[in-house]
Amino acid sequence: MEDSRLYKKEISKYVSSREREIEDLLLGIFEALSVPNNASAAELAKIWKEEVKKKVSALSVTLSHKVTPLIQILLDMKMNHLMNQDFVRIVAREPDMLTLIEHYNILFSSWFELMDDHVSYRALNPDLLGKLSAKDMFVLTYFVFLTNHRSKGDKVLQLGICGPSSCGKSSIFENPLLEGAHVTTITEKGVGRFDVGDKPVLLLQDINIRYLVEGKDADNFKKIARTETTVTKVFGSVNTLPNLFVFYSSNQRLLDHEFPTNPNYKWKNYPSQVREAVYKPIQKEHLEAVQFRYIEAFVRSKPPLNPKYMPEGGFSRLHAIMGSIPSVCLILQDRKKEDFHSEKFLQYVLGGLCRHTRAYNRIKNVDTTEYVVKLVNDLLAPEIRQDTLDLL
Repeated sequence: MEDSRLYKKEISKYVSSREREIEDLLLGIFEALSVPNNASAAELAKIWKEEVKKKVSALSVTLSHKVTPLIQILLDMKMNHLMNQDFVRIVAREPDMLTLIEHYNILFSSWFELMDDHVSYRALNPDLLGKLSAKDMFVLTYFVFLTNHRSKGDKVLQLGICGPSSCGKSSIFENPLLEGAHVTTITEKGVGRFDVGDKPVLLLQDINIRYLVEGKDADNFKKIARTETTVTKVFGSVNTLPNLFVFYSSNQRLLDHEFPTNPNYKWKNYPSQVREAVYKPIQKEHLEAVQFRYIEAFVRSKPPLNPKYMPEGGFSRLHAIMGSIPSVCLILQDRKKEDFHSEKFLQYVLGGLCRHTRAYNRIKNVDTTEYVVKLVNDLLAPEIRQDTLDLL
């Protein structure tokens, strides 16, 4: 009773007693409405609206004119209530966190360890791979995208995935990135394509690959990939972009790809589709300037991924971070710092590991702290180790 009096007192600060009386009147009229037989939802809404307005007009035309917006609001509420009564909402039972992480790990590992006949990894700039394969660098770089903000001048290759639909592009890679990515379709109108906020990743989703090498934003994409100062228009004002990682997905190939000979496949060579005859030619030097900035994964046929591991609600960024840590650690195992093209890249990877080791240990009920500390001590110079270890 006391709570009710306090509630009414609080409401009286914002709504007059006359306004409450009008609202109670309308609610009473709506409560008395009947449901005609065989009326569709649209027909029912129209019938009820006309009936309520007719009853209010009978009381006062002036009142009817004043409360017309309120009638529409109450009508929408009543229609929603009716729909909620007539339709069943099934709440999907998601697996627990540990199960989702393990499922992501299975799919992620399958992509990189079992799919050589289906997926090709290509990078044209060996200097930015160090002594790692394009595949291993793709894994580590994707982990960096999930766990770091980008620093200027890092000389990190950007990532792209191309191939047919339903090959895991969205579920395994794009969905986890979405939590920390600004999504642009490039062709959208206006000047807000680069309103990125604090998000560290620029996600170019399902793009025509030609937009990376020609068009009004091509120079911006090159500058972003090189962490050069990039100035764009955002809703009519000039904006300097922060340093961003770039991840694109497409049905078209930016790079040339080649697979080992396999009698089950008709072709082993798959050239870049940027140079297809239907398009106007692009200068070779201009094209290579873009190609040299990316590692591309090309899926030539749908990998045999087990659908039972795909969650209905999709994987989150946390699932991807925790699920990819075993693959990251496997790549780093027995490596030397000379194997990597830059110490800044190692700081990205090991910093991401340190930041998430505590959560990983808790969820998996393991203790990997000592192993991660050893990686940091083995791979980073003494003067920068402590800053990374402080993230543990």
